[in-house]
Amino acid sequence: MKRTAIRAIGAAAAIAIAATVAPLAALEQGKTADGVAFMSGGIGSGEREQLARARDEFSLQVVTAARGSGAFLAAVELKITDAGGRTVFERPLEGPLLLLNLPPGRYGVEAKLRGQMQRVQTTIGSARREIYFYFDVDTDVQPRDAVPR
Repeated sequence: MKRTAIRAIGAAAAIAIAATVAPLAALEQGKTADGVAFMSGGIGSGEREQLARARDEFSLQVVTAARGSGAFLAAVELKITDAGGRTVFERPLEGPLLLLNLPPGRYGVEAKLRGQMQRVQTTIGSARREIYFYFDVDTDVQPRDAVPR
C-alpha cells in the first residue's frame, strides 16, 4: 500500500513538472540564415515572462492579436524584407510575440492570417520598435490574455 502511494505521488510530481516545463518548450529561438537572432512564442504566462525579460536585447518586437478582444494569436505568417526587397525573416509565428535583432535600416513587415494581410514599414535605429497587428477573428478571451492597448 505504501509503495503504491509513493509511486502515485512520484507519478503526479512527474506530470506536474512536465506540465510546467512543456509550455516553455514551444518557445522558438535561433538565428536566421543571415545571423539575425530571434525569439518567438508567448503561449502561456511563462513564455510571455521569458520574452519580456529578453525584450531589451532585441531591436524589434511584433505582437499579433485579435481586434476588439485583444486575444493573442499564434500561427500568423510573418515576412520581413529589407529596403532592397530581400527577405530577412519569413515563418509562421510559434506564438503571439516575436523578438528580432535586426540591424539598423528600413524594413517592410507583412503579417497574414486567414486571408487577411497587413503590411507596415518601420525603421530600426537605436531604440526598440514595436509593431502590433490586429486581425478580425472570432475569439473569446479572458482579460489576463488580452494585449493592452
